[in-house]
Amino acid sequence: MTKKIMVVIFFIIMLSMSFYVYTNKDKIFTSKVEIRYPDSCLEVYENTELITPVCETGRQILEAQQNGTYKPQGNNLQAQWNLSQIKLT
Repeated sequence: MTKKIMVVIFFIIMLSMSFYVYTNKDKIFTSKVEIRYPDSCLEVYENTELITPVCETGRQILEAQQNGTYKPQGNNLQAQWNLSQIKLT
């Protein structure tokens, strides 16, 4: 008798957890990626979909920095700092 009650309770718990995961699958299983470009522009991706505007100028500056063709004007330490500020969450 005790085993049957335990099995029923376990089944109810599993059923309720399955229902919860199914109804909230968009919130539970998301991956968020934030990329900050040298011009302080931020792109945010959720599940590989861009949810913020595209940072065209920042991408061009980053590509030029990676190619070694970027010539900063004046003291541009902020651009070099932002290059290393890519955060994955």
